[in-house]
Amino acid sequence: MVNLDTLRLINLANELASLYENGGIKPFSKIVPGETTRGLYFDDECPYENNLHNDSIKEYPLVADMCVDNIHHDIISTYSPIPKLGIKRISVNEYSTEDDEVYYDVVICLEDDNGDTEEIFIEKGYWQLPGGNLYD
Repeated sequence: MVNLDTLRLINLANELASLYENGGIKPFSKIVPGETTRGLYFDDECPYENNLHNDSIKEYPLVADMCVDNIHHDIISTYSPIPKLGIKRISVNEYSTEDDEVYYDVVICLEDDNGDTEEIFIEKGYWQLPGGNLYD
């Protein structure tokens, strides 16, 4: 029997990877009304206070739905935990290099019934498990 929740999780990872590949990751505050809003956006004005990683990585909520036009510039919702799929958090992580270049990835943090965690990393059209292969 196929586990439908696993298929839903894989589908979500594929969708986010495709959005990243086709539009990148951008801060929501930088959207200009009338511009194309392809890609992924994060709430750069509301970083997570309880960082799941080290302090050198900034974590932001990933925008799930938004309204941007000449009147509105609103985040409707961000991805929240999805216990049925084992998703504890979906975040955008911001990294800085030694040359002060900034890059992003999306992390789906999974938690099982025992409290053990695993992460799926999404970058430029692919997703992977730590130490694993890239999937597209």
